[in-house]
Parts: sequence; C-alpha cells; structure tokens
Amino acid sequence: MPTPAALASVLADHHCTPRDSVDRLIASWQRVRPDLDILPVGIVARLARVRGYIDVELERLFSRYQLGGPDFSVLVTLARLKEPGGVPQRRLMDELGLTSGTVSVRIDRLAELGLVTRAADPRDKRNTRISLTPQGREVFERVR
Repeated sequence: MPTPAALASVLADHHCTPRDSVDRLIASWQRVRPDLDILPVGIVARLARVRGYIDVELERLFSRYQLGGPDFSVLVTLARLKEPGGVPQRRLMDELGLTSGTVSVRIDRLAELGLVTRAADPRDKRNTRISLTPQGREVFERVR
C-alpha cells in the first residue's frame, strides 16, 4: 500500500484536479497540513455516500410493504430465531439491542399490518411471545 505522501505525489505528478467535494477536501488538507494522513477521510466519506445510496434503495423497497428498516430488522430477527410458539419479547429486545418500549412500538406497528402476532407465554403469563404470521413470512421472503 502506497504511503499518503506517495499518493499525494502521484496526484501532483498527474496534475489531477479535484473531481468532487471529497477530492477538494483532501486537496485542501494536503495544502494546509501535508504532514497529516488525510486519505482515510476520503475513504470514509465515499463509503458514507455509498451507504446513503443503499439506504435510499432499501427504504424504497421497504416502503412497498409499508415498512421501514427497523421494521424489517424485526421480521428478519423473528425469521432467524424461528422458535416454536414465538420468540419471547425479552429475547427480541436482546437480539435487537433495544428497550422494551421501542420493541413494543415496533411489534404494535407490525401487528397492525398483520405481519406478527403477540401472545401470552403459556409457561409465564408475564411474558409475551412474538411470531411471524404467514403474511409476515411472505413479506420477509419477498423483501429479503
């Protein structure tokens, strides 16, 4: 892997002009602080741009099913865990790294769409088990 100074030298030798805002940012830092290794900033900035394009496409796909990314995360997790009788809500919280209230809101929304069901745990009435409905599994299969 070439050093930052070597890459800067290649750019200077070929009289490359900045092509976008990331190139301008890197060129500006190279002028002001040539001692700094600023090239990783360019990589991270471009990855963020790619992520932005991907997020837009995913939201477009999810919106066809009245879902958002967080909703789909719940469907994916339920499909992956696939426990008989449903997944305990506590386990879903742990798997998603979310609070009880956040999971409850997501489950309410998905239940309104007919994608999941919520039922009392037959072994412990204080717990709730969450399951994909056939419609929820179908949406998961289409979107995945």
